[in-house]
Amino acid sequence: MIMRGSKKWMRSIKSFLFQFEWIKKWIQGVLSQRQKRKLQQAVGERKFEAPNPLQKAWLFSGFPSGQFFSLHRTLKILVIKLDHLGDFLLAQPALRALLEKVGPCELDLVVGSWNLSLAQKVEGIHQIFTFDFFKQQSNLAPELKEKALSDFLAQLPAYDIAIDFRRFEDTRFVLAKLRASYKMGYESFNPEIDAALDVVLPAEPNQSAILTSSNQVHTSIQMLRVVEAIPFRVVHNPSFISPVGKTESIGIFPFAGSPVKEWGLDNFREFVVQFSSAYPTFSIDLYVSRDRMSDFSRFQQMPHVHVHGDLLMEALFEHAAKNQVIVSNDSFGAHLAYQVGASLVEVLSGVGPIAEFSACFGPHTILREEVPCSPCHISSKEICPYDLKCLTQIRVEQVLDAVKYHIEHKTYEKTRALYYFL
Repeated sequence: MIMRGSKKWMRSIKSFLFQFEWIKKWIQGVLSQRQKRKLQQAVGERKFEAPNPLQKAWLFSGFPSGQFFSLHRTLKILVIKLDHLGDFLLAQPALRALLEKVGPCELDLVVGSWNLSLAQKVEGIHQIFTFDFFKQQSNLAPELKEKALSDFLAQLPAYDIAIDFRRFEDTRFVLAKLRASYKMGYESFNPEIDAALDVVLPAEPNQSAILTSSNQVHTSIQMLRVVEAIPFRVVHNPSFISPVGKTESIGIFPFAGSPVKEWGLDNFREFVVQFSSAYPTFSIDLYVSRDRMSDFSRFQQMPHVHVHGDLLMEALFEHAAKNQVIVSNDSFGAHLAYQVGASLVEVLSGVGPIAEFSACFGPHTILREEVPCSPCHISSKEICPYDLKCLTQIRVEQVLDAVKYHIEHKTYEKTRALYYFL
């Protein structure tokens, strides 16, 4: 009761004092200075790197666990299934699970020639290769011919992921020799081969008169476990609206929910001037609130610059859907870009962690300067003791280059699968 009464009394005192504007500003100033000193102490001896005017801002490209990533091309995957007819049929659940997990991809198969007709019945397969390491009859011993192996490997392209579904170790040498960024398979008990794999699932070799742990897991489940070991899965994020035709236009969202996250009006104004010079036939749509339209009044006389301050949500979506590229701070506009099928150039401050809050869906470029004080989580510019270096070091030319890239490569036309690392 004492604690509750004390808090109520403090709130009453605060409300009374804040009636006086000069007291309110003084208290806020004291608190701001306290936060500024706290941030400086946290940064300590860490140094700010001198900006290189010729170097682009940092582009987010790390793929740690818990993060999204996407490719500018189709994911290429190879599955090796060299054994016999029945074994191939048992692989069907794993093949289906693989396609469901990774989404749209170019999935190639390697099978024995006797399984070719069966492999051709599998939906979603891009290309089928044959390699006869085993004999068609399972009681006959396999035979490796080095010339046949080298000829077979020479016809294969490079892959993002290569997988050997077979639990027995006898085919792992093929996997080890493939050109692939990421190789997955069961343990071969050959240190040199296992060292060539990126994911090695545990297994036990067969032993006479002994039921091993591997013998107690169904073959289909063994293959499903390889699929489960893929460290990422596709993400489906449906858009709110149907695709519409793009016009020669870009959209700009120059404001954010907090001024501390904003690149700055002078930068956006200069960007409008430079972009207009580079792309004189393009229209520029500035999306702002009604009370901020005057900030861009100097451009309202330019016929190709349109300042929108009165669009309702539905109209905003429909209008922005015509833009090829959207330029935005860390705000609603950055996340809207994917929903309207536009490419995104996001100017990201150091206030929040890039891994947690940056836009990630659709074709995008994130421009951000690494600074030792990020993430600072501050709420106002006055608190920053470093004059918002995380934003002021990003040049207009860098943003313009990023926008040019998306326009020239028409990245907004390229749908990309999005994945996240587990």
